[in-house]
Amino acid sequence: MYRREIILNRGMLYFYINSELIKSFPATTGLPGVTDPNIANQGPIPPGWYILKPNEINDYDYEYTLKDTSSFYIKAGPLSRYGAYLYKERSYRSLNQKGDWGHYNVELHKLKLKYNVPAQQQRFGFFIHGGIREGSAGCIDVDGNERDFFQLIIKTNKYDGTDDILVEVTDTPNRLGWENM
Repeated sequence: MYRREIILNRGMLYFYINSELIKSFPATTGLPGVTDPNIANQGPIPPGWYILKPNEINDYDYEYTLKDTSSFYIKAGPLSRYGAYLYKERSYRSLNQKGDWGHYNVELHKLKLKYNVPAQQQRFGFFIHGGIREGSAGCIDVDGNERDFFQLIIKTNKYDGTDDILVEVTDTPNRLGWENM
């Protein structure tokens, strides 16, 4: 069986296929110095398991893609939801002005949290994305490595119903010293 998994641990995002490490990427979650995952819009993503659906990858940077045609297949490929592209082209500028999204992002769907959190305190709406600055409002930020990260996801798709990726967030998602920044 073909299985892809991503693990966020101590400031690294590890990409596995069938339990074999393929590549790792530096990553952060939350704002520097904030370690409590219950603090909305500042804390790291809560520890647990999430599902990444490659067919939901968004490419908001139309101009960047036109300048660098090597990434064009992401937009034109079967995972890009090309039919919705014109809407995204018009909306990407306002999204980038609201936050440090980078060129690509994908939503993480909560599967199971490691710790019980009352429903009224649960956070949602987490993504994996790139950007310029380290940190996020709780998403997983792969900073300047986003292009390599998202191309790896797309290149390793089988298109046979096994494309969803399990994402595990450990109890220590950020590198040592993050809590003192």
